[in-house]
Amino acid sequence: MNNTWLLMAKTFHKSILDRNYRMSVEPWPQVRIESGVSTEK
Repeated sequence: MNNTWLLMAKTFHKSILDRNYRMSVEPWPQVRIESGVSTEK
């Protein structure tokens, strides 16, 4: 039970780090996605 909590905490922390990294690399991901969709059409 303790290992499960530790694993959840690690994955939760990793998801936050990944999100912060992506936001720092791509400040406006929604704009890029919208522009990509418009160019596909």
